[in-house]
Amino acid sequence: MPDARSPSSSGGTAGATSELLGGRYRIIDKLASGGMATVHRGHDQVLERDVAIKILHPHLADDPAFLDRFRREARAAAALNHPNIVAVYDWGETDETTYLVMELVVGMSLRDVLRMRGRLTAREILSLIGPVATALSAAHDRGMIHRDVKPENVLLAANGTVKLADFGLARAAAESGSTFGSDVIVGSPHYVAPEAVAGAQLDARADVYSLGVVLYEAIVGETPFQGETPTATALQHIANEVPRPSRDIAGVSPALDALVVRATATDPDDRFADGWELAQALGAAVPEGPVAVDLRNGEHHTVVLPTESVITEVPAPRRRRDHESEPGKGKRTADEPDARAPGPSRRQRRKRRKALRPPRRPVVIATRALLIGLLVMLVAGGLWATVIAPFRDVPEVSGGTLDSARAELEAAGFDVRVAPLYVYSADTPADHVLQSEPADRARRGSTVTLTLSAGPRRAEVPQVAGADEATALDVIREAGFEPEVRDAFSETVPVDQVVGTLPPAFTVGREGEPVTVLISRGREPITVPDVFNAPSDDIIERLEALGLEAVVVDEVNHQEVPEGWVVEQNPEPGAVLFRGDQVQLTVSLGPKQFDMPEVRGETEERALEILQGLDLVVEVERVRAFFRPPGVVAEQDPAPGKKVKAGDEVTIFVWD
Repeated sequence: MPDARSPSSSGGTAGATSELLGGRYRIIDKLASGGMATVHRGHDQVLERDVAIKILHPHLADDPAFLDRFRREARAAAALNHPNIVAVYDWGETDETTYLVMELVVGMSLRDVLRMRGRLTAREILSLIGPVATALSAAHDRGMIHRDVKPENVLLAANGTVKLADFGLARAAAESGSTFGSDVIVGSPHYVAPEAVAGAQLDARADVYSLGVVLYEAIVGETPFQGETPTATALQHIANEVPRPSRDIAGVSPALDALVVRATATDPDDRFADGWELAQALGAAVPEGPVAVDLRNGEHHTVVLPTESVITEVPAPRRRRDHESEPGKGKRTADEPDARAPGPSRRQRRKRRKALRPPRRPVVIATRALLIGLLVMLVAGGLWATVIAPFRDVPEVSGGTLDSARAELEAAGFDVRVAPLYVYSADTPADHVLQSEPADRARRGSTVTLTLSAGPRRAEVPQVAGADEATALDVIREAGFEPEVRDAFSETVPVDQVVGTLPPAFTVGREGEPVTVLISRGREPITVPDVFNAPSDDIIERLEALGLEAVVVDEVNHQEVPEGWVVEQNPEPGAVLFRGDQVQLTVSLGPKQFDMPEVRGETEERALEILQGLDLVVEVERVRAFFRPPGVVAEQDPAPGKKVKAGDEVTIFVWD
């Protein structure tokens, strides 16, 4: 629904289109864009009324699973006839798109109210959030769940009526089979229920939790959880309990404090069962009843009224001017004599003198009167233009704050008026002056109208995963963001399709901010490294870090490669594989073992020949002998039959 502070033509197509949707709805201009649809102001040619038309993004309109759920939810939403729910009038499909026709609510959102006021009193909360609980109660009675309760979906009409928008669309998105995966959380991460984050089945208590978080924000002035990323924020709803508002704000009533704690309990069984119970509890927690919410901002006299309240203004009676006398005072009657003059009055004497003068011709009298009048007008105009209200340059106040602009204009002699409608701007900060009218020169004392900025338009990053590049870029631009393209490898998304976005889908951003669209370039190629002559444990860890699977297929003896080191690999170094592919390894068992030969009794020369021929390292020790033949091997270590391998060191003891 549109924001009263947004311009009617902002971001849309000027003028009406020639084609009628469904043969009766003419699109006038664009109002807003979100992650799933674009909202337009339209006109019903049959019933002659303005409506809001929500047109689905092309990639959703091509999703059969989403459309099937959307049709069912549109019928159910259309059956919700409640004063606090934005009415759904009609829906339809064309060859190019699918659309929903809804009640057009002209006003502002609860998000705008919180931005202006920061925090609300208990009675103001009952005025603005009580009707939302009542609206949820009506939906829950019909078995419907909203799934995306947040301040942006609470609309405040110009007559003070509070309305809840966007029933059914979030649920249709969540239960679609192809466009939204099971790992996608539908809803704002700041208000989503813990069971929604965990992927569990949702019921009316999920809406109770979300509205409980809205209540907390209205009391405290900020949401309870603020993560560095949307996912981190959503996970905090599982890991943490929403704190009592009284922890940060003094003066919160115990009843309202307890209500927020119960509504936001992590376990759904500990919450209110549905919107009806929450509405009853909220009314009991604020027994004083609702109160008018004053949203005046400078010259912006907007007041949101609570339910059933009426404000009547009675004009004050006109004051009598000082020179107007009351009847019977300060005047003499025709019969009353003038006691101050016994003889003829001054008026009588003037009449006598005038009667003795010659008569003047009417033309002369009229001419003189005309000349005197023109002269008076010229003199008065000159005084007005040069002294009383001369033309002056209007100070340039665009971009400044309202207070500084007002002070500068009033110092220059101008009156200041603030336009009631704020205008979205990507360049001028919120609540700063966007433009002034007139902007160049004006008479001193005249009124200069200031238009304030609503800041950049806020919107959700649309879900474009799986779409082609051209479609994704169009959807991102329609949502108000500036798309940037970056290549990304994906094991599952086909080439030239969108892997995802940075920031992720459904993240709330500001108009004009960049959104990176990740385009799949297929599976990531991996070059096989050289793993020869290295320990197999290190090689396996290295290959798995690259995303490859290392498998030892054989173990062999090798005279040169130490035990446990890689002897062979398949494929060879430099080959190109993909994540999950296999690299086969052959690992060394080291040199082959054999039995130590018998060399005792052999001559030293013969023993050395035998042992060195087996690649053993031989150490000779001399043993003094008495009555023994010199040069003969007396003993050996290791003993004959012990297992040895090439390169081992052995010792022979030779008689000396």
